[in-house]
Amino acid sequence: MNFLNSLLLLIAFQDPQQARIYDAERHIINAPGIEILEFAKIHGYTARVYSDPWFRQRYPQARQPKVVRGVLGQNAYSVGNTIAFPERACNFHVLHEIAHQLTPNNGHGPKFARVLVDLVQHFMGERDASILRSLYMERNINWLQRPSGL
Repeated sequence: MNFLNSLLLLIAFQDPQQARIYDAERHIINAPGIEILEFAKIHGYTARVYSDPWFRQRYPQARQPKVVRGVLGQNAYSVGNTIAFPERACNFHVLHEIAHQLTPNNGHGPKFARVLVDLVQHFMGERDASILRSLYMERNINWLQRPSGL
């Protein structure tokens, strides 16, 4: 087993909801509110999220992350105060990475899942949030924990 496979196995062991969250996300990319963003537009979308009055009131400690071009193929990811994206990403994936920024050290746990549902509801609409909640319930994803101290 190579290093990368070992690392992925360790992450999966420490992040038991990850596979189920990713499975749900594969289904939501067809939701009505999905927009495909070219890399050049991702920074602007992120800035709009972080400057939104609802967001600033809900997450007053949040610092807008640096947006960079990723090096992991078509995968987006969040490291420290940086989020990385491929050439194109949908608005949902940007919200996914912002949820990681807001819930550090939580992986894809209940706080992350709840924050993502809240972000989707506010920035994509109730219909898409309802779809995401249904997908979470079908996959037994714990997302009902109300985040505190964010």
